[in-house]
Amino acid sequence: MERGIAMQFLLTTAITGCVMLLVFGPSTLCMLICVGLSVLYFSYFKGRDVINQKVNIKKGKINKKKPDVIKTEAMIILKKDGSFFVKG
Repeated sequence: MERGIAMQFLLTTAITGCVMLLVFGPSTLCMLICVGLSVLYFSYFKGRDVINQKVNIKKGKINKKKPDVIKTEAMIILKKDGSFFVKG
């Protein structure tokens, strides 16, 4: 799992656990809800990770294509009177 998505998963699970403890107190129901939601969160965030990996692979393939025209940058020199000329 990517680092950012893993951090979101852990943060979401921690917030849910804290809220459940505040609402229900330290009970068996609270623990069951936290574990159940953790499984749901894990499957959701794992799916997001798979989608991100596919998108990154596609971006990598697009970026590896060589351009047909190679543009060279020219140096533009500005004069004090506001005029300019292109060198190169």
